[in-house]
Amino acid sequence: MKGIMKELVYNKAKVHQLANELAARPDWIVGFVAGEGCFTAFLNKQKAWRFPYQIQPALIVVQHERDVEVLYRLKEIFNCGHVSKNKGKNDNKSKVWQWRVRDIKALCDVIIPFFETHKILTTKEEEFVIFKELCYKIMNKHHLNSRESYQECLDLYKALVQQRINSKKLE
Repeated sequence: MKGIMKELVYNKAKVHQLANELAARPDWIVGFVAGEGCFTAFLNKQKAWRFPYQIQPALIVVQHERDVEVLYRLKEIFNCGHVSKNKGKNDNKSKVWQWRVRDIKALCDVIIPFFETHKILTTKEEEFVIFKELCYKIMNKHHLNSRESYQECLDLYKALVQQRINSKKLE
């Protein structure tokens, strides 16, 4: 056993090559995102806007810095998003990196169609359904039509957050 572990530690290039090969497989991508990612949204406070918050959907996938190449590979496969170090709340010493897609056009034209074609087989699918509806409403500027339309999008944001909380309770 000691020899196998030593080989894995010293054969990091081989591990990353395998990760790159797996990342090109849709079933692997779906499972990886279901395990290491989240379909989420953020509220950004807006002063000079007719509504108090901008709703910003995002797909975020995280990895330890030793496996950051997988995140770059996902960025390359989907041709969207950004890879960056995930800054901790109180320090800059985080070893976690993230691939984040926030561009609404990329979410609606690339990410959502991929996950509609390649279904998520976990409770993350429920999160994705809410996320998808929110993204399409924002893409179509539904949230700008009226206070009621904005509230619909805000309610979807709240449902998305609640779904993530409920999923974590099941773990």
